[in-house]
Amino acid sequence: MANKTTDIDVDKWDYFLRDALSLGLKVTFDYRRLLKFTKVLEINGEYCLAFRDKEKFSIEDMFRMRADLHFRAYQHHAAKKIEAM
Repeated sequence: MANKTTDIDVDKWDYFLRDALSLGLKVTFDYRRLLKFTKVLEINGEYCLAFRDKEKFSIEDMFRMRADLHFRAYQHHAAKKIEAM
């Protein structure tokens, strides 16, 4: 289940890596590094993920990878035709 605030979750990381590998795309997003610099904080009774400021580029890389996969695979015209069948 995606984090409601950031839309970041480990399931996404799994399918990003799997799909990029199967498509032969270079994976630059390093989830291991991001995990090292992430904490779970409780704020006003709710838990949230807190990332170190220096991980800004890792997070941007993750969303860039997501956009690239959508463009090259998930929203590709061939994939859409197969999905319609």
